Amino acid sequence: MRKSFISVIFTFITALIFAQNNVKIGDTLYYQNNKYSYYKTDTFIILEKSNVGNNVNHFFVKKFIYDSITKKNYLESKFTTDGLSDLRSHGIYTEYYRSGQKFLEGETVEGQRTPDDLWTYYYKNGEKKSEEKLYESSILSLKKVDYPLVMSFWDKNGVQKVIDGNGVYEFENENGAVIKGNLIDGLRVGDWIATKDEKVIYKETYRKGKFIRGESFDDKGKKYNYKKVNIPASFKTGGVGTVRQYVVSNFDENISGTSGNLVVWFNVDTKGAISNIRIIQPLTNSYNTEVERIIRTMKKGWKPAKLRGKPVDYTYKLSLNFK
Repeated sequence: MRKSFISVIFTFITALIFAQNNVKIGDTLYYQNNKYSYYKTDTFIILEKSNVGNNVNHFFVKKFIYDSITKKNYLESKFTTDGLSDLRSHGIYTEYYRSGQKFLEGETVEGQRTPDDLWTYYYKNGEKKSEEKLYESSILSLKKVDYPLVMSFWDKNGVQKVIDGNGVYEFENENGAVIKGNLIDGLRVGDWIATKDEKVIYKETYRKGKFIRGESFDDKGKKYNYKKVNIPASFKTGGVGTVRQYVVSNFDENISGTSGNLVVWFNVDTKGAISNIRIIQPLTNSYNTEVERIIRTMKKGWKPAKLRGKPVDYTYKLSLNFK
């Protein structure tokens, strides 16, 4: 078996299709992980405008998500993309709640946020919620911050609680928990407490923005101490490299001759058992079947993922490159 870091053929063909101007205003294009897909997926864009800013590679698009439960399409975002093979926002990026109200808006460059630009977040009623920016670390800095810095915050009554990064920030997450804590220069300090139905779900301590420790509680009141908020599922003692090496060493050498990228997802439950193996980006039937076979042999050795000290179900996403 031979490996490579990129599927050259697939990338070349995809780029060639768009270079030949085979798309027109109003076309629908499908994507998987922001990469163009020849197959129909639950993520698609509608091309609204081409040649944006007199740049032939810039296209203004609306991105939609299809929900198989409600059987409805939801507008996820609007942006100008730098090319269509990969969706890379360039300029103003706007994201929406499923209700159609604006969720956030900010400036991007080639698919990335820039450290100094403020992004504005909104409540579901359309009122401004916060202004946030990325933390720009430096070699001399001892702080390690993996969350945006909140520079301004308004509560649901429109009262500003954080000014120039200083004050009390309180918000409700997607699970209905209310998280509250103090900010200095946009960085979290002291104890941050999450509550739901008047019960403490977790408490975390920060020092100059850096997470120090935390404790969480399950529905029965059992306490879990943790020093990392998120720990992904892992195989034996290694990370994703260990999983790739296992696949490589067990791959049938008689299967060869195809170049490309194969992406497989599978579930790892709270006891370390794997299930629901699915090929997200297929290669050939023989490659797909062989990868699935190998994954099924990995029954033992998995450590479950943990969120705030508690084991949780986890979707493991593995990308494999062949040549």
